[in-house]
Amino acid sequence: GLVLGEKEAWRMLEPMLTGGEVGDVFTAAFVALDSGDTARIDLLIKTFVQADGDIFEGIRHALRNSSYPEIERIVRSCLIAEKRAVQSAAVDVLRFRRLPVEIGQLQSLLTDDDPHVVASAISAVGRLRVLQLKGQVEQSMSSSDPYIRLEAMRTGLLLGSQQALSHCRKAIRDRSEEAKDALILLGLAGHSEDNPFIIEAVTDPSLSRNAITAMRLMGNLSSMDILLRLSANPELSRLAGEAISMITGVNIVAEKFVAEKPVVVESGAIEEAIEEIKKENEEEEFIEDPDEDLPFPDPGKLESWWRKNATCFDKNLRYKRGQ
Repeated sequence: GLVLGEKEAWRMLEPMLTGGEVGDVFTAAFVALDSGDTARIDLLIKTFVQADGDIFEGIRHALRNSSYPEIERIVRSCLIAEKRAVQSAAVDVLRFRRLPVEIGQLQSLLTDDDPHVVASAISAVGRLRVLQLKGQVEQSMSSSDPYIRLEAMRTGLLLGSQQALSHCRKAIRDRSEEAKDALILLGLAGHSEDNPFIIEAVTDPSLSRNAITAMRLMGNLSSMDILLRLSANPELSRLAGEAISMITGVNIVAEKFVAEKPVVVESGAIEEAIEEIKKENEEEEFIEDPDEDLPFPDPGKLESWWRKNATCFDKNLRYKRGQ
């Protein structure tokens, strides 16, 4: 509607481009690009190369998602900007749109002093599968900055790095800042030898939710016994039930495996999960219960179903929804 509003809509949007919140800036930038109007686009680029904070992020997201035909030319012009943050954002946009980036440009950003610039370059190396820079990415796994280490591990896995797997395991063993994300990465990587490692992490209250998610992603049947036990844990039962459903394909609601009596959930773990979500979102509105849309499973019915159907599954395979 704002695109169709043309000049009238732009009168409302133009002030937002230079002084709104992220969503406002994104909308104004997206409409400016979609209009193809040279003056609006020039204002957008001038604002972008000088901005920071919400204005910078709003324009970056618009550049990522715009369908403007000349978007690549605009973004590549930002690769020679004076500010390294602008160069990094341009690389991020090209990465997001899967457009090639010169190896020299990536190498330059990988040695920057700003960890966010380095992490952005590392992410681009992974998404664009730049195997020539695998060695530099592996070096970054030992960075003192947890943000860089995490991006390096994620990119390393995309490039087939065995070191990335080792660093994920080490992060979990050391309970470092990236341990929660490292669990998810191991689950996605899907190496069966990591399953006992993931199962062990369930015993740590700070990692239990991520460990259950990792089991779901791993899709290995050796997790079923622990997931069935966790389905009787009031604080983790719904998450465990979802994992069982995602691995085996059993529909807990359709099969009437939902607990008949409401389960009393102790507040401790839920409050902790809420705080994590608040920190991640950094917004006033947040999900009060991370599992509110999931049913409470009946542990007895689930276990009985599994004992009858376990032989239908091959323990050597990974499963998703029973496939």
